[in-house]
Amino acid sequence: VQMLTGEGKTITATIPLYLRALMGKGLVVQMTTVDHYAKENFTDTKGVFELLGVTSAAVTRDGARFADPSGERGIRYEEGDAAKRKAYEAQVVYVSVAADAFDRLHDRLALSDEERFVRQVRYFVNVDEVDNFTM
Repeated sequence: VQMLTGEGKTITATIPLYLRALMGKGLVVQMTTVDHYAKENFTDTKGVFELLGVTSAAVTRDGARFADPSGERGIRYEEGDAAKRKAYEAQVVYVSVAADAFDRLHDRLALSDEERFVRQVRYFVNVDEVDNFTM
């Protein structure tokens, strides 16, 4: 579906993400073009997912963001590999294509499951701004 700027793509995307998360078959990913959008989209939708009882997080190249009522704008930021592992345990994860690519490469080179970032199957990926991706 093509939607223009301001028509509600971010909030509309919560519907298929939520429904897939309810199925419990693995990780549900909202992939964006850059880290900034992953952070922004997570910030905009975390309240919806909290209300619906679904965990969500944002993964960027430098760390991860989690819902936290005591944090700035209701978000807690953590750096490092442990933060990424924890974020990928959420039911819905917002991630940029660059962060996802590097995390997949990292996981393929990992010598054990404990070293991997993503320990569950990527069940569903919703791609935002697909026309901007160069793979």
